Amino acid sequence: MSARLNARDRLARLLSVIPWVADQPDGVPIDDIVARFAYPRTQLLEDLQEIVFFVGVHPFTPDSLIEVDVSDDQVSIRYADWFSRPLRLSPEDGARLLTAGRSVLAMGDTDDDSDSADEGETEAPSPLLRALTKLGTALGEGAEQAVDVRLGTAPADTLGVLRDALERGVQVELAYYSYGRDELSERRVEPAKVFSDQGNWYLSGWCHRAEGERVFRLDRIRTAAATDIPVEHSDAG
Repeated sequence: MSARLNARDRLARLLSVIPWVADQPDGVPIDDIVARFAYPRTQLLEDLQEIVFFVGVHPFTPDSLIEVDVSDDQVSIRYADWFSRPLRLSPEDGARLLTAGRSVLAMGDTDDDSDSADEGETEAPSPLLRALTKLGTALGEGAEQAVDVRLGTAPADTLGVLRDALERGVQVELAYYSYGRDELSERRVEPAKVFSDQGNWYLSGWCHRAEGERVFRLDRIRTAAATDIPVEHSDAG
């Protein structure tokens, strides 16, 4: 029996499955999708019929929704007419997209070829980085600078620990510097999310020392270590 995917892996696979299947005019056997994308069959069918089937645009009538047909162990996907037209982004839309993409890059949440590159070879930029470079060029230098200011720089080691803890649903031990009290304290926190705001990166979650939800600036976290203790306050943050 295949292990169930977590939400992040599930979304990543689904976003890869949709365009691949849509490019096959005669549909694709379910078993081929399961094998190609390592997608558990039960979850695949759930996602196709309960999520993709309802993807579309206002007013969400049948002609504005993605059409998903699952029959005889075969899947076919057809885009609504609206999806066949190139998407026109306003400058504001482009800036938001660039900001979101840079945020993902800053968190190291992209596929790259670093593990497969031979010694001495230059690593190829990730597809996301290439796309963002093109988008930034189209938007102009001003947009690039504005995005850099908005996101700020995240400590890579700390981000890695927090992302791992979030994925595993475990608590973290922090050594945190409180600027207002000029104090370094030990905290056990149940991480809820990591985000960027006004040039700084933050962790929000349930702090056991404060016995409540708190927000921590990542550049004030001196050390961070994931534990094996499951989170108890799943709605924190």
